[in-house]
Amino acid sequence: MADCETLAEGDRGGGPAQARLAPAKEREREKEARDAEQVSFERWSDRGLVGAGVALAFYSLLQLVQYKYGRDQGIYAVVADAVVRGGMPYRDSWDFKPPGVFCVYALARALFGSGQWGIRLLEAAGFAALVPSFMTLTRRLFGSRMAGFMGAVIAILVNAQLEFWHTSQPESFAGILTIVGLVLATDERAVVESGRVTRRGWLCWAGAGVLFGMAGLMKPQMIGASGVVAAYLAWQLHRTGVVWKRAWPPVAALAAGSVLPLLVIAGWFKVRGAWAELHHTLFVFAPGYGATTWHPEWWANYAYYAVEIALVTVSGFLFAGLVLAVSLGRRRHEVPGLLLLAGITTLHLAGIAVQSKFFPYHFAGTLPLIALVAGLGWWKLWQASKRKGPLAVAGFLALVVFLARARTATKDLAETFWDRSWQRTSALLSGDAERSASLDEKLYSVADVSYGQNMKVVRWLQDNTAADDPVYIWGFEPFIYDVAKRRPATRYIYNVPQRVAWFRDEARSRLMKDLQRELPKAIVVEHRDVFPVVTGDSLDSEASLQGFWALRELIDTRYMHAAAFGDFDVYRLRSE
Repeated sequence: MADCETLAEGDRGGGPAQARLAPAKEREREKEARDAEQVSFERWSDRGLVGAGVALAFYSLLQLVQYKYGRDQGIYAVVADAVVRGGMPYRDSWDFKPPGVFCVYALARALFGSGQWGIRLLEAAGFAALVPSFMTLTRRLFGSRMAGFMGAVIAILVNAQLEFWHTSQPESFAGILTIVGLVLATDERAVVESGRVTRRGWLCWAGAGVLFGMAGLMKPQMIGASGVVAAYLAWQLHRTGVVWKRAWPPVAALAAGSVLPLLVIAGWFKVRGAWAELHHTLFVFAPGYGATTWHPEWWANYAYYAVEIALVTVSGFLFAGLVLAVSLGRRRHEVPGLLLLAGITTLHLAGIAVQSKFFPYHFAGTLPLIALVAGLGWWKLWQASKRKGPLAVAGFLALVVFLARARTATKDLAETFWDRSWQRTSALLSGDAERSASLDEKLYSVADVSYGQNMKVVRWLQDNTAADDPVYIWGFEPFIYDVAKRRPATRYIYNVPQRVAWFRDEARSRLMKDLQRELPKAIVVEHRDVFPVVTGDSLDSEASLQGFWALRELIDTRYMHAAAFGDFDVYRLRSE
């Protein structure tokens, strides 16, 4: 009878064993509910992060597209215009940068016309392409696409923060080419089992070499990525069991691809009869320009300064991301990718140190590589913050806001990047053309460059000369030629060659021959354009003119003073 009662009690679920199981099941259900809540929280947090990242990247690219020209962009645009019209760099329109940047500006001009927004749109498209490129690279190198997304947003933001003067530079485009080259070079289908190289592998490696070679045409040290990547790929092949002597395919493919753009450019200049001018500019003038700041005994200072700027002082996001990448959850599989990026970055910084000028745009091609690693660090912190819950995520966001205000890549401007961006965006949304023009004068004037004064000279030239009249600017503002749509009377679109000690006599002789061949209808003389780091002295254009007797006499005898706009005196050709 007792047994039957016990059995009945057990059937009713009231036995001691069942009583012990009930709290355990309840705890398991509670844990499952908490896990589900955590998964939902992390999923929505990721969606919020992606949404914010997309918005920030779009906002940054919107600023980039609106930027007007700085001094350098005006130079590249004038040379590109000569190329589009059938001329050649150095021979028909002179600057001393490598030829790659003129080809990019000529492409933008051919695609979008002569507006200042064309090259900005091309650069913005290139940086937008970094988003899928970064995500592909970080998946291959570090096992996470989100790390690449975060790195790409940082790269886009930092590039926009370089502002109008330091964007659309040769290094900007070289950086894009380098990243896309890395995507091709690290294709997983390049090699199959037993180390056999596929046809796809040969094509990807050769294509990567071509892109690195094109980057080298923007800035010579950028081609060094080809050697670093070749060593990395050979090492990766060796790790799969391939003996060293059979690990040569990526080296050969990358080398052949890298040389191809150099041969194409050399052939172009040879066929067009401009090889001598290219050689004279890049191998006679350019070394003298580098020597204005380079002192061999200071090489250690230069190297340290290059590293300090790139890794620490450019952006709070970059520095913090690097620290996080190497300090949080270090994994062995990340090491090869980190070494690859570190090798390329080291070569870039070595080139910057040798150049010894340290302009912010010199780092523009290296910052995307640093952003790639910084993205890994921020992703690691984000993962840890999500796991700890809402309070940690709030702390993550607070750190982002703090660093966004604490250190940006914007230099030498009176207002912050965020303030300038808001002014630009609000003027754009208002649709008020007069307000935008007034804002341009404020936002695009810096140091000795006044956007407003340049535009006054532009309007005078447009009102007082014909579209096909040659004009000449004795100064450093080729921007005026391009915006006024007036033809330079000489290949020398700015007067640095006539002002530097190592090139002065030869350049002045050539300039006078150009001017006497067809007298310009107007000559503009600039004042207060002093930059010792470029010219090697503290004279402005007007002071330099006093020692250039041939040009001074030409102006005094054949021209009359017609107008003055701030730093500019305008002279009109006297009627015969």
